[in-house]
Amino acid sequence: MDDDILNCEDHQDVNDFVNIQMTQRNGRKCITTISGLQAKNEELKSLVSVWKKSFSCNGSINKEDNSIMLSGNQVENVANYLIKNNIARANQIRIY
Repeated sequence: MDDDILNCEDHQDVNDFVNIQMTQRNGRKCITTISGLQAKNEELKSLVSVWKKSFSCNGSINKEDNSIMLSGNQVENVANYLIKNNIARANQIRIY
């Protein structure tokens, strides 16, 4: 992963949180929503592109609130990716 996409020292304050929420749609279908990333639209697009390839899922950006929606239960994958690539610290991630 490129280091120029996001870095927690550049974009995240200590009080900023990244919220990861899994919402049951119907039956076995669910959607993972990621909000609170302090990033530009181009950075969000590249993150969604990487996550779609890495997690084998579909994804989109909600332009109203700059949240990311991924198909399926991707909560653990996203949390691990954010920590591993130094985008957010473990104490900045809230999982609902």
